Amino acid sequence: MSLIIRQAIPSDAPIIAQVIGMGFGEDLLRQYCGSNGLAIMESLAKMEVSQYSYHNALIAEADGQVAGGLVGYDGAQLQLLRQPTLAYIEQQTGIVPQVAEETEPGEFYLDSLAVFPKYRHQGIGTQLILAMSNKAFNEGHQRVGLLVDTTNPHAESLYTSLGFQRVNQKTLFNHQMWHMQKKRNKDFFTSKHFKEISAKPKSKTCYLLKHSFLTNMQKLTTTRHKVFYRPTQYILYPHKKYCDGI
Repeated sequence: MSLIIRQAIPSDAPIIAQVIGMGFGEDLLRQYCGSNGLAIMESLAKMEVSQYSYHNALIAEADGQVAGGLVGYDGAQLQLLRQPTLAYIEQQTGIVPQVAEETEPGEFYLDSLAVFPKYRHQGIGTQLILAMSNKAFNEGHQRVGLLVDTTNPHAESLYTSLGFQRVNQKTLFNHQMWHMQKKRNKDFFTSKHFKEISAKPKSKTCYLLKHSFLTNMQKLTTTRHKVFYRPTQYILYPHKKYCDGI
């Protein structure tokens, strides 16, 4: 399987709406924004500024087909992003959603994650979490946070395996949630994760990927890869492509 994790674009709005809808669940989505929830989420995803804007989303494609996505944003920007979100919902439905603060300053928040049924149990959700977490760390955030229902130990176990730990409890839509966070690993750019194998050309350094710490545009196959470091992003190439000529 070939997996690409990429930044969303405006035309991905229907996909983002599906991701959010699956993350909420049918009942909670109706409670949040009425019976036309997916259409409202699609409009919010097209906006330049909203919690669910395409700017805040990563999309996973498996063998050229959309497999899922993840929406996340800086917790310090919650009110800035929430204001146009709730205003649009009120405009469309007359409902003023009453929502607790799900995140907070000091963390990058993973809001909604979904993998479409056909592609589940293949590690795609894990790769999306790692990709957005590392994107956040590369942007200077020190913590990545998320919420998981206290009655969902399977999901909590996955997050724990990825380095997240419980920090407190929150109530969201009358559900008790564990608030979990993962701290930035100060040794991320050490040989624990990467081994330098080439420095040609001088402006680029080539690494052998030892673990799936992936960000931005990435291509994942079942074979070994080389990852090329630039100051603002990581680009994962198939293993047959080398530093020279990239």
